[in-house]
Amino acid sequence: MKELSIEIREATLEDAKAIAYVHVESWRSSYAGIIPDSFLNDLDYKEREAMWVQILSQGTGQESQSFVAVDQSTEEVIGFSSSGPARLKDEQFFAKGEIYAIYLLKSYQGLGIGRQLFEAARYHLLGLDLKPFMLWVLEQNPNFRFYQKMQGKSVGRANTSIGDSVLPEVAFAWDA
Repeated sequence: MKELSIEIREATLEDAKAIAYVHVESWRSSYAGIIPDSFLNDLDYKEREAMWVQILSQGTGQESQSFVAVDQSTEEVIGFSSSGPARLKDEQFFAKGEIYAIYLLKSYQGLGIGRQLFEAARYHLLGLDLKPFMLWVLEQNPNFRFYQKMQGKSVGRANTSIGDSVLPEVAFAWDA
């Protein structure tokens, strides 16, 4: 078996299309049976790409930052994370920083790459003194235990609407 060589680097505007692909494909594989198929089937690569162009156009090294995982043998973006200031300024959620997203193509899950993307986001937030930091995860997400393994502390619950569904999600937080 060939050894896997992964590079984690800051995302650039040129990565928008690849990130959009990972975003759509990871939603479809991770949330099948949780989010209605009609919603997942309607996810549009071009719309996600436009969203990522807007996000990445803000430049690198800013308060919000995205990272990509690249399989060096294929030079393909196979995952990403995104983080920055906490979106909720509610006192219930005391966090200053937030990991907005960590997504990885299904065929690369379970290989430690998600941990590397998490750590890139963590160091970004800590470098900006955005601690404690948090993230939201759907309770039914098949990768829910990943955040427990990363020693996240459950600090809250809420419901989120996705398509016609209302789904429970859990807030995890880290001090550093």
